[in-house]
Amino acid sequence: VMASAAIYFDSLRNLALGRALNAADHQRLDLEVQASIVPVTHEKRDRVLQTMQGTLIERMKPFLNDEQHAYKTWTFLLDEPVIQVLPGECPCRIKNTAPQPEDDTAAGTIACDCRRMSFMTVPDPEQNLSFITGEFPKPSVNLPPEGGEYVVDVAIDSFTAELFGLSLDSRLHGEIFWNDVHNKVTAHVVGIYERENPDLPLWRIYDDTFSNSGLSLEFARFVVSEEAILDGIARYFPGMGADFAWILDVVPGSIDASQTTQVRNTIDLTSTELRAIVDNFLLDTRLDDVLSQFESDLFFNKLPMFVVLILIVLVVLYYVVTLASLLVEAQRTEVALLRSRGATSRQILAVFVIEAAALVGLAVIIGPILAMVGVSAIGAVPFYSDLNAGHALPVRLTFGAYQLAFIGGALSMLALFIPAPRVSGFSPTGVPVRDRRGLRLSSVTT
Repeated sequence: VMASAAIYFDSLRNLALGRALNAADHQRLDLEVQASIVPVTHEKRDRVLQTMQGTLIERMKPFLNDEQHAYKTWTFLLDEPVIQVLPGECPCRIKNTAPQPEDDTAAGTIACDCRRMSFMTVPDPEQNLSFITGEFPKPSVNLPPEGGEYVVDVAIDSFTAELFGLSLDSRLHGEIFWNDVHNKVTAHVVGIYERENPDLPLWRIYDDTFSNSGLSLEFARFVVSEEAILDGIARYFPGMGADFAWILDVVPGSIDASQTTQVRNTIDLTSTELRAIVDNFLLDTRLDDVLSQFESDLFFNKLPMFVVLILIVLVVLYYVVTLASLLVEAQRTEVALLRSRGATSRQILAVFVIEAAALVGLAVIIGPILAMVGVSAIGAVPFYSDLNAGHALPVRLTFGAYQLAFIGGALSMLALFIPAPRVSGFSPTGVPVRDRRGLRLSSVTT
């Protein structure tokens, strides 16, 4: 019975957790991580990747379907003529901002410079990119002589190419906003692509983390290889930084109700640890909030469940004691026979103990297995069909079920043992030993 209660309550907890996770937005349950490095070097890149791999990713691995990462350079301004528009018509400038040197105050227009560019990586470009024209760019690692133009071969998605009016062999000139050795770069389009599978979690790195959706700017994000950034662009602009992003695709069904605290602690402790060693570390997820709310609800539901369990155990123990008393009383003849053959009270008690231990041991071993089968079948019973849509309840044989079975077995053994001392003290005639001695004394005096 106690094993059944453990398995049943465990099944209910997992069902409740599953419903809580299914009610949440699955994308918000994933872990989105950001970090930065300055300057961009092989050593710093390797350090931040190894730190993430050895901490958060490794600890969350049992609950992940996939993990992807990418990084992009700092943003470049476009080196192109500034467009003059009427105040209020420039999407990236507030209407009442202070005048800029480029504004044409005489004509009543303002300078509108809303276009930017950057370079970024895409993991497994052969699988994730489908080229409409051109090809994936080769690394542009050969730096120009002093005063020469640094040209980087890039690929761009078809939507941005249309937005910026770019085609194969087009060039876009960028200028830095920070102080560095050089200040200009040219992006040379050698390929235009589309996403092979737009529904992959990978693309949320680019649509969410790298999108700068809060800004009214138009971004041309050029895809290049890691070698192009590390051995080319970063060498040409040694003061440049890069922004890293990870998407950890969480499988909600892989989280067990008994693991919610472990998952929350992993997220909290890893976040604290990484903030101390990684620049601009940020972890965004709703998973810890959902699990925290589930644990809070579970806490207030545990008490009535525990009370019900105690009541069930007390009722069962009462009936065990009652049945044990009846069984022991029925064995009076056997006890008298053992006594007539010279058995002591301790030896008779030992017989009861061995019998009880054999029954309890068998129950502890087989009980949880039978309980698991029975609890699973409850889900198909009409009265309980709402628990799992009429399907069998999801159950598992846990160590906790055997622990409660062992406790229940110990209590049952005690209950079976209670009536035994009373019967073991009887003589072969059925009169207790203490009374038989009294009869002998009375016969002597007469």
